[in-house]
Amino acid sequence: MKEGEHGSSNPFIAEGIHTKDLQLGQSIEVTWLPNRRCVFRYLGDMRFEVVESVNSKLSAGDTFVSTFFLTGQPLFIDQLVLTGHTTVSYVAGNNGGLQSVTLLK
Repeated sequence: MKEGEHGSSNPFIAEGIHTKDLQLGQSIEVTWLPNRRCVFRYLGDMRFEVVESVNSKLSAGDTFVSTFFLTGQPLFIDQLVLTGHTTVSYVAGNNGGLQSVTLLK
């Protein structure tokens, strides 16, 4: 590696919400392209429930685990439970990342 090169892994700065900063019952709204929007309610232990879903494969009542929601980065979901069936993982906003991340009042 030449001087000044850092390889293929690089730190990044992104705005968003870290699960560790949430209180039980708080809700987050996220959007991503094309025209997707979801609202998630924090259940504790890094677990969320989908409250509202527009144009997404996620549905109200689905649950999952995630550690952070960052603007400009994909949302990586683990332990997703869709209608009683568990999948290993799911990625939202794979192309372009999340467009917005908002803590709802």
